[in-house]
Amino acid sequence: MTQVLTERLTKRAQQLDDAQAEKALAFIEFLLAQDRFEKERYEWHMASEEAFARVWDNEHDAIYDNWRELYGVSNS
Repeated sequence: MTQVLTERLTKRAQQLDDAQAEKALAFIEFLLAQDRFEKERYEWHMASEEAFARVWDNEHDAIYDNWRELYGVSNS
């Protein structure tokens, strides 16, 4: 965070009463948690993708790669 932005936030925060400051703090904590959640969700997605690739990318499962022909589904 830039010094200018830090100063602006500090100046505004000093104008809040205790109840408003509690709400502002709760909102800041919400934003930080949301960022952590998105990062964690992405990491779980990548981990599951690797796990599924090991299960699905094999000779036994290869028959389903051409599922349209296997089940008689047209391309149109």
